[in-house]
Amino acid sequence: MVNKGCFLLFPIVILLMGACQGKSSPEVTETPVDSTLLIVESDTLEVDEEEKMPEKADGTFDDFLFNFIRSSKLQKERVRFPLPVVMEDGSRQFMNEGDWTDEFYFLAESDYYTILWNTEKQIEEEKRDTAENVVSVEHILLVSQEVRRYDFQRKKGKWMLVRLRFVPFDEGNVGDFLKFYSQFSSDSIYREAHISKYLDVSLMDPVDDMERIEGSIEREQFPIFCPDVPSVSISNIRYGQPYNDSTRMILQKTSGANEMQEIFTFAKHGKDWKLVKYEN
Repeated sequence: MVNKGCFLLFPIVILLMGACQGKSSPEVTETPVDSTLLIVESDTLEVDEEEKMPEKADGTFDDFLFNFIRSSKLQKERVRFPLPVVMEDGSRQFMNEGDWTDEFYFLAESDYYTILWNTEKQIEEEKRDTAENVVSVEHILLVSQEVRRYDFQRKKGKWMLVRLRFVPFDEGNVGDFLKFYSQFSSDSIYREAHISKYLDVSLMDPVDDMERIEGSIEREQFPIFCPDVPSVSISNIRYGQPYNDSTRMILQKTSGANEMQEIFTFAKHGKDWKLVKYEN
């Protein structure tokens, strides 16, 4: 028997086609950055008047990152050269300023970015205060199964990139999810098999965007509401959120243009991950 939510949503299927283009979107005791390795000197930073960071741009990390990824000059001003580069095996190299290329093209050129959370409460507390001094940005390449982690530290009020690390794709609880998600995002047959038979949804009302429609849909309907899921590569910003629950993961997708969001909630039962809720 199909539950009531499914019947409630059938009449609006056509109205909501393309909904996911609307309001779109370690480990047990892991600290996102080994703070003992982030003791850096406080050099004086000089930036041309025309490319100065906007006032208060160093307040929250999000404000800083927005400006950082859009200016190659500011990137060089805010990278601590020679930049330590730590490989998966723990060996260390150094990148000089002359070797720097735009490492953040994946954020600047994409029309969205993603963040991985472990609980709904973490999303509710997304507005972090300005006391955070260590944040990591990850570029997760799903096809080649690589993770590049960029460690930032705020020193004397200024955010600086202080280290690049290549970390194992299968590292801890997040790694277990990433191995699943790399196939989920690229294989439509696998994806359908790993969506709950009746998927909980919370959708923007196409008639009144101040209202929401709550219910459930059959798994076969999911492509109607969201024809595309984040694929090929995704990002993750580690503000310090722990990933203690190995049976749950939330992927938040946010449009860089209008900040519309999609939220995909996954749960693991036994050895299998499944998409259990979708919000736009």
